[in-house]
Amino acid sequence: MLYSLMTRGAAGEHHREVAGHNRYIADGFGCDFTKARVTLRLKGELLPHGARLHFLCQGVHNSICTGWLLTGQSLEVTTDWSEQSVVCLTDEQQWTCLGSRHDRTDYYGPTPLETVLGDANVDILFVLYPLDVTPMGPINGDPHVLRPERDYPIWRSRLPEGYVMLDEVRIDFPS
Repeated sequence: MLYSLMTRGAAGEHHREVAGHNRYIADGFGCDFTKARVTLRLKGELLPHGARLHFLCQGVHNSICTGWLLTGQSLEVTTDWSEQSVVCLTDEQQWTCLGSRHDRTDYYGPTPLETVLGDANVDILFVLYPLDVTPMGPINGDPHVLRPERDYPIWRSRLPEGYVMLDEVRIDFPS
């Protein structure tokens, strides 16, 4: 995860210390990202190791938090400033639902894309995906249950390296 913006709710103490005042929530901007155009002005130096920069939105509906990753559109990190956009269409072919870890199905899971885009009431994020999370040597147990870097070491050299600077984010909601 490179950047995130809470879209609704009260920020906790830690979040306020790290991120400061959230004008998005304070000014009452909407959470309906259906057909929204999200434009970034960014630059950086990145060795992506196969990962791309993608938009992610999350919403809680019926007590389940769902994240949808816009894998059909990505943003390119260049060494010069560039302005790039993604459009949040309800075409599930362009999105990947993140689902849940085995031990968090009480809170995370699938909810229809249209529901989450229509009310992304948790946050929006910009993340690098996919990541090559490769164990260093054999692991003792089920890799789908164990957690990388907590339960076993990984090859960090296979993860993206570098930095990404963000100068401006503009969200154009359809009228």
